[in-house]
Amino acid sequence: MSEIILPPVPPRPPHQVRPTLTPVPETPGNKGVKVLMVKGPGDNSEPPPPPPPPPPPPTTIGAPTIYINDVESIYGEPIHVPVNTPVNAVVTITGDASPSYKWEARGSYPLLVGQQAATTTLTFPEEGGATVTMTITDSTATDSPISYAMNFYVASQQEWEILHPSQLNGGNG
Repeated sequence: MSEIILPPVPPRPPHQVRPTLTPVPETPGNKGVKVLMVKGPGDNSEPPPPPPPPPPPPTTIGAPTIYINDVESIYGEPIHVPVNTPVNAVVTITGDASPSYKWEARGSYPLLVGQQAATTTLTFPEEGGATVTMTITDSTATDSPISYAMNFYVASQQEWEILHPSQLNGGNG
């Protein structure tokens, strides 16, 4: 018996991912099989989808300043107003946000608000004390929300005329 000496077997190349072949039968009556090429992992023949847009840059509300009938409100000092008389309220901010504004009375005081905006009209229908909170919100602002509380003393018409005679009927005082 004779011996056959075989050369050494070369090492196998590393395993590579091959595309998957999926046989799809053709229409009846045809002989043969149609083969579709399906992409294998790592096949980057199509560009990836574009990245999502960046989020909007953060903004700030900053410091609010509130004016009641053109007079700057000083935090903690009560504001005197006559009952059932519309009062102009204006808020300014130092930041670059585009916020929304909400005016509301605390407790059960029936405050009448012209519109929920930076410039509005407030009407106080009952005499006595009322606390109003103005809240500023902006979803992109880093300092949102900001609330500012104001204490109002709502005077009767008679009391208002006694305390502020020059402010009635177009007076300037």
